Amino acid sequence: MNNDNKKRKVSPVIWVIVSIAVIVAAVIVLIPVFAKAGVKISFDNIIPDTHKYASEYDLEVGKRKHSVLGVWTIRKAEHDGVICLDVYHPGTKDHERDYMDYLVFDSASDARKDFDKFHDKLEDYIQEEGDNWFTAWMPDVCDATIKSMFYLEDNMIISTDIEIYSEWTSAVDLPETTETTAPVFDRSLLKDYIFGNAPELRTYVLKTILPGKTPDEEREDVRASVLQEMERRGDR
Repeated sequence: MNNDNKKRKVSPVIWVIVSIAVIVAAVIVLIPVFAKAGVKISFDNIIPDTHKYASEYDLEVGKRKHSVLGVWTIRKAEHDGVICLDVYHPGTKDHERDYMDYLVFDSASDARKDFDKFHDKLEDYIQEEGDNWFTAWMPDVCDATIKSMFYLEDNMIISTDIEIYSEWTSAVDLPETTETTAPVFDRSLLKDYIFGNAPELRTYVLKTILPGKTPDEEREDVRASVLQEMERRGDR
């Protein structure tokens, strides 16, 4: 009788352990499968982000903050009563992300409304489009013909020029380069770059550019803060 009771008490524990083992094994097996299939797993996309990145950013509307991380400019603006941040790289470009302009909003719904306004304004010039992106020839541009891309990623609109034609430069007929001249960047590559990296671009802007610190600097600040608190409490 006592042995039977012990067995009944142990059985639920064993089932819990077995269940956890099965879940862990499934995660270990499925993550490489998803990665091979090109599916990107990010907790940023699983856990809702309620931080008000635009309205709570320490900057007055209409003002700019220059040289963030040494190269980025952040401007706080208001679009029809909605606060947003315009993040851009005005200097020499060293990476594909430097060619993008990022509009950051407090919420995905605010970003969608602004995205839809861009879409409606450029409707007659749109060349390609999907549910959260489109390309369009930009009207009223002097001395150049420009095709831009707009991509909606959660609470952010990513935009860039993917084709530029003028008497000085072209996205298709690139000038020949020599040993003494730098190669001209092919902007048409930016379209596929955005398709493949939009979530990472959003994370980089929100978690690195806006705080004005690299992840390593952020971790070092947290570490220093923890050590300072431990010393204050006499734990060290």
